[in-house]
Amino acid sequence: MASNVTLLCVNRFIRRAMYATELDFDAIRHNLLSTWVWDNDGFTVNQIGHPYQGSFYYVAGRSNGLGFWSSTMLAAANSVLWEYTFETETPSVNDLIVTAFGGASTGEVLHRLYVDARVRGLPLAAAFLISPMDAVSDLVSRRGRPSSLGDTGEITALSLALGPAAEARALDNQREGEENGLFPAGFARFDIVYGEPFSLNSAVPYEHFEFSTQVSWSPAGYFITLLTDGSIASRPLPAGDGASGSLSLSLHYDFILGPEIRLSSHALGIGVKRSSSVGDDATFSLRAHLAWVMLGGSDYINLTFGPEEEEEGHGQRRMYDFGTGACAKVDARMDLGRVGAVSLQYAVYWLYTLPPTVLKPDGSEGHSLTGLAVASYEVPIARGFSVGITDSFCHKAGWYDDAEDAFEWCNLASLFVRKRFI
Repeated sequence: MASNVTLLCVNRFIRRAMYATELDFDAIRHNLLSTWVWDNDGFTVNQIGHPYQGSFYYVAGRSNGLGFWSSTMLAAANSVLWEYTFETETPSVNDLIVTAFGGASTGEVLHRLYVDARVRGLPLAAAFLISPMDAVSDLVSRRGRPSSLGDTGEITALSLALGPAAEARALDNQREGEENGLFPAGFARFDIVYGEPFSLNSAVPYEHFEFSTQVSWSPAGYFITLLTDGSIASRPLPAGDGASGSLSLSLHYDFILGPEIRLSSHALGIGVKRSSSVGDDATFSLRAHLAWVMLGGSDYINLTFGPEEEEEGHGQRRMYDFGTGACAKVDARMDLGRVGAVSLQYAVYWLYTLPPTVLKPDGSEGHSLTGLAVASYEVPIARGFSVGITDSFCHKAGWYDDAEDAFEWCNLASLFVRKRFI
């Protein structure tokens, strides 16, 4: 409740947002009597903002003794409360789904990173930047250190890579005025592994998770990717000589955010992670996931470049589709010791547009396929440091019933220096 009130005050008195400044008892009564809809809010607000907002609800429970599932229900309940009583917009189905599930996956990651950082001695003021709600709970309760609430995991790998890059892109010809070509760019990547990925035996959610985000910037714009997977329950696979592995039920929250290609995915599926020794100094590891995308978002060109019309009863125009479908993620790595390490990653998302969410008159039913491939090679040069080269290729194809099909891609090649902190 406190986080809802705080956000309402920010929206009403600082941002002066219309959906907050016009909130009164009549608006609340209208919301309570309305049928839930699929809203028109922008991609960043719906697909990134709402999961982060949901993480505050979720962490409020986790930091005060609730477990994963109880905290997820708390996030869902607070989302319903927000939809009915803290804004004038009609309550929306998509907000409830992404706030609850996105809030749980984001909130559990932030909560565990916060606890780990505090246990390692990070001051409260600095840990606040990781998980503000955890820090507020510790401050209010006057705990000297955070309670792990029975959690047994810790960060097992943490690295940051930076370097110069070059970006190339080929956009669909429907994007009027957009420029193709080659652009100088900058590159950064941040990776976290929490817990043991290859021999986990636990029914406690998020005893293991992986978090990887990549950011690039160029004259053509920014490009951000986030890939996460968290184990809901995991069992070890049969081990052999120098080999170990695990099978898990996993929750995923991923997004691609660029000026051209945008995608979000909240997914639940099965994952296999396995590591094996190859010779004396080499190790091969494989991570593979197949999941159901419960709800995703995918940009739709015809909404961006079609006629500038607003839907009746709405103050803005959504530029993307809501969909459900499937995703697959594969990450293979060969570590050759001093010779270096080679890694190949590919994540692909198929989304079918949900018919009730199609915007009229320019929307269309259809489906899309979005993929992100990353290849890299790096060599250790000093303790905790390595240098390497990486290439990221993102592609998007859309096939629509009542609009022109689309295909476009962008590619980023970079040299980098990586620092491993853990």
